[in-house]
Amino acid sequence: MHEVTLDGERFLLEAGASFGSDSELAAEITPELAAGAQFLILSHAHADHCGRLIELVRKGFRGPVYCTPPTARLLYPSMEQSAKHGDQGQETFYFSANSKKTAQRKGTNYCVHLYPDCNRGSRIKAPQKLTANRAELDRLGAYYCGHCAALDAERALQGLTPVPAGEEFSPSEKLRAVFYPTPHLPGAGMVLIKNPATGHSLLFGGDSGSGLSPFLAPESLPPGADWAIIEGTYGPERNQVPTDSRSDFRRTLGELLKAGKRVVIPAFTLDRSQQLIYEYMKGKQEGVIPPGEILLYSSSAEEFTRIYEEELPGTGNAAFFSPEFLTGIPFSSHYRSSREIAETGYGKVAIATSGMGDAGFSREFIKRYIGDPETVFVFVGYQDPETLGGSLVLAPEENLVVVTLKSGEVIRGRKLAENTGSLLVESDGKKRALPKAALAGVEPGIPNLTIDGRSYPVKARILQFNCFSGHARPEEILENLKKLAGLKTVLIVHSEGSTAERLRDYYSREIPGVEFIVPVLGEELVFNPAPEAKRTGPPDLSPDRGLPVGPLGR
Repeated sequence: MHEVTLDGERFLLEAGASFGSDSELAAEITPELAAGAQFLILSHAHADHCGRLIELVRKGFRGPVYCTPPTARLLYPSMEQSAKHGDQGQETFYFSANSKKTAQRKGTNYCVHLYPDCNRGSRIKAPQKLTANRAELDRLGAYYCGHCAALDAERALQGLTPVPAGEEFSPSEKLRAVFYPTPHLPGAGMVLIKNPATGHSLLFGGDSGSGLSPFLAPESLPPGADWAIIEGTYGPERNQVPTDSRSDFRRTLGELLKAGKRVVIPAFTLDRSQQLIYEYMKGKQEGVIPPGEILLYSSSAEEFTRIYEEELPGTGNAAFFSPEFLTGIPFSSHYRSSREIAETGYGKVAIATSGMGDAGFSREFIKRYIGDPETVFVFVGYQDPETLGGSLVLAPEENLVVVTLKSGEVIRGRKLAENTGSLLVESDGKKRALPKAALAGVEPGIPNLTIDGRSYPVKARILQFNCFSGHARPEEILENLKKLAGLKTVLIVHSEGSTAERLRDYYSREIPGVEFIVPVLGEELVFNPAPEAKRTGPPDLSPDRGLPVGPLGR
């Protein structure tokens, strides 16, 4: 979230949630901040860009919320997800004691309510109370009422104001703005905000798209801007994603299914799940994936998929989508909803939330099948080191190996020695000298995984594909910046400290005439002094003039 004042007009860019350890660094949304903003602009519907909108409205924000039409449609289910699982602070919920007893007897979670006008909760005759944070409800054996979540979303989005790409709008009396599509997520857009009277302009890049999605149209750019705010997800040393990585994914998935493996893909509900269904469909068309269907473990993913299939290809959204997407993709023909983990047997594939394995069905899949050598977990995106997914893909133990022989046998153990002709491995207390000519592959091994205080031996195979990233590489962002006429100053946000600093140095070398700044939490920056000095000389960072930009978190 960024608080901006441009020529006296005060507004907010994004209202994103933070996750993991980042949530401890998130700035407080004060009533003064919320009530003082004239309007809010959202670049897209991912939770790290819109997940605190409920809190913002509760704290007093009453202005319009500008976004593109596809983003507006995706925001409702996204807000409901944030309502169910987001950190809204300590709240007092109410519930039925009888419902709690019944749920506990069945080994399921019980429902808690927040609003007195909830159509389910209002029928409870003797409500009991629970004070907790929504993020900890699952651990407490509870879940947040779906109707209350819908009320949260409805109230948070009362000011929603969709604006088509390329159409100029007036968010305030002085300012004009235009959305430009970027291929990050359906509806994602950068926005150019300008004051025609002074000539001042700010480009907010949101999340620059990678262009890897088969659903999205190429990026569109404004002709120029004085200042820009860009993302810094990837450092300058990040390698280019191979163009055939998606075909590698399809081929690997097909080989696993043909070999009778159980395949579990932890994935986020919005966009990643839909892209996976598409790649599965394409693999079947190519003949590399056998006939069948995906088992989808998420009601939210189902709703997003329905919107992708039935609503987003509609009129008015052509600027955002590829021709193939606009003709309609039959997602529903290639998956089936399931809530029974055991239904994903050998030779089947499941998509389960969450994408980093820390919650929901993916966590349960890991607990149940991480010790099964015939199960393969396929991670299809970045895995935070603090998550279960991060533990599985980022922290192999030194000398632990998984050896696959050409015969199909899989050996897990510790590598003791290696020479040009053989590999010496200790497995199950026995030493085995394996001729290298007999090896099909050797991968790093992983130590036991601890979940909820219990240790699980890791015997399942772990794979990771990075070809689904929605974020642009630094060299792609650099080329966009070079095309912006009149650019003076750029803020690098949505990044880790050391990554942002390396990006600052990289961009500064490549575009020496532009100043690149890595802001810190709560810092106020002031660019470009009085109108007579605009577009001349370096930016003036004096504390009392021009364009303050106060970054309030990633």
